[in-house]
Amino acid sequence: MDPRLERYRRMQAWRAKPASEPSIAPYLAGFVKEQSKLAKALGGVAEAFEALIPPDVVAECTLVGLKAGVLTVETRSAGARYALDRILRAGGEALLRERALAGGTKLTRVRLVSSHND
Repeated sequence: MDPRLERYRRMQAWRAKPASEPSIAPYLAGFVKEQSKLAKALGGVAEAFEALIPPDVVAECTLVGLKAGVLTVETRSAGARYALDRILRAGGEALLRERALAGGTKLTRVRLVSSHND
C-alpha cells in the first residue's frame, strides 16, 4: 500500500470526532442523586409539612430545599401563597419547627417563593 495513503488514513482516524452518546442515562443518574440528596436534607420536614398544612394548599406547594435551617417553599398560585402564609403566621411555623426538631432537623424559618407571575 502506498505510504501516503496509509498516512492519510491514520490522520483521518486521529481527526475523526468520537461518536456521541445519545443516552440520557448520565442525566438521569445526576437527577436521581440530586433528588435523593434533597429528600435526605428535608428529612421529616416534608412529612410534618404535609401533616400540618391542608391538602388543597399542599397540592399547590413544592418544598424546594432546606439550607441553614431555612425551608424554602414554592407556591404555584397567589391564593396558595396567601393561605400558606396565614397558616404559618397563625402558629403553623412554630408547630412545623417543633416537629422538625423532633425528627432531628433544625428549622429556623420558612421562606415562601412564587413560581407564578404576580
